[in-house]
Amino acid sequence: MLDSGADSRHLTSGPAGLAESLLYGACLTVHEALCAMGTAPSAVAGFSFGEITAMAAAGVFSVGDGARIAVVLARTMPQRHDGLLRLRASADQADAFLSSAHEPELIVACVNTPCETVLAGPIHSVERAHQLAIRYGLSATRLPTPYFAHHPKVAYEAMQFSDQVSGLRSHAPRIALHLASQSRPFAEEDVAAKVLADCMVKPADLPALLRRISDPGSPLLWLEAGTGLTMTRCATQVIPNATTWAPLTDPAFLSPRPAPAMAPRVAS
Repeated sequence: MLDSGADSRHLTSGPAGLAESLLYGACLTVHEALCAMGTAPSAVAGFSFGEITAMAAAGVFSVGDGARIAVVLARTMPQRHDGLLRLRASADQADAFLSSAHEPELIVACVNTPCETVLAGPIHSVERAHQLAIRYGLSATRLPTPYFAHHPKVAYEAMQFSDQVSGLRSHAPRIALHLASQSRPFAEEDVAAKVLADCMVKPADLPALLRRISDPGSPLLWLEAGTGLTMTRCATQVIPNATTWAPLTDPAFLSPRPAPAMAPRVAS
């Protein structure tokens, strides 16, 4: 996929579950690679779709079941006229913008960084808000997804999704697990299917998550297993003493490596 030149719009126009399974696989592969390099984490954090990968990385689900969950999620979400709008604005600025937009079905779905938010709602509301943002001189970008999430409007789909994945075996996390749609760490008594369904309807606040897991007096090594830089950009703004690295955005990490020499076989 890296060599094909395919972008996110091309992938999301394919069969439901294609883009999601590729994203899940890429993120979990980076996690495993980082562990193999001697940088196994003391905690994992998940944001939006990445909550599935984070739960698999923490051992709540098997690798295979995590992939199944990603595909079920994609196939449960209706392919309808709803959308997402990314704003170059803080959460407070986004709230003020929504007050002036008078679009009651449009909400702040995600807080990506202290100065970037994502609005979610019906397509007509997103289109009008986009035009209004342009008039206000506010940087705004429509996101290329065929559906939206982090919105109470998908409560029915969230219930269907929870029913479909509730039969998968889950375990207590092996390491600390933090999810942006939850206000506390994942606990042993939490029902994994319900937590994932909550992610579909609850807003996700990444800066709040980072403030919960960081210690202002201690250095933090932040490694992003995702395909972009959203979490890393947020970490650099929220945690002043964080050292960050997003391997999939680093050309050196993606460069082909020579295959190890074949060890001589010893007859016995």
